Amino acid sequence: ILECREAVAADIANNRGVEVEPDQIMIVPGGKVTMFFSILMFGEPGAEIIYPNPGFPIYESVIKFSGAKPVPMVLHEKNNFSFSAEEVLGLITPRTRLLIINSPANPTGGYVEPEELERLAAGLEENPQVMVMSDEIYARMLYDERRHVSLLEFENLRDRLILLDGWSKTYAMTGWRLGYGVWPIDLIEPAARLSINCHSCVNAPAQYAGVA
Repeated sequence: ILECREAVAADIANNRGVEVEPDQIMIVPGGKVTMFFSILMFGEPGAEIIYPNPGFPIYESVIKFSGAKPVPMVLHEKNNFSFSAEEVLGLITPRTRLLIINSPANPTGGYVEPEELERLAAGLEENPQVMVMSDEIYARMLYDERRHVSLLEFENLRDRLILLDGWSKTYAMTGWRLGYGVWPIDLIEPAARLSINCHSCVNAPAQYAGVA
């Protein structure tokens, strides 16, 4: 429903400082849908998808399901389970279709420092063929005065960035199965077609709960 998408857009502007159009937002049943759809869109035999390791097990599972090759991005325990932008950029090949970022991370609680994200965003300028899926569902679970830096804040990535977020963690609404994706304007229509053919829509009462 439009009211729910407008509420998400307002929340993104308030908490991430970025303006997005409600037409770029798709309300979905939980966080996994955005993850599944983005990997399904870009994964196929011969393609490579980079994912965080250790990380949420579903990343690798769905990449394999799509037929693509899972390429692990090492998260270093000595760096509080963050990644090295230089190492990540070094994993990119002509076959790389999608890069998955998760900060704050599941299951390690790892946090990528803003400077590392800046280096990554700058390096991706040289790799325009690589889409990015940023799983930010733990964005508000940060402590010790850390500030969440969303990849949406990097203007050079917005036309190829898929943002994953939802209500499950922030509002302890896991059972409501309510999430959202922010998609590049060129991809929102095919994502919506996947949604219609997969689960139709999120039930209206859950969406109104999300607005509240």
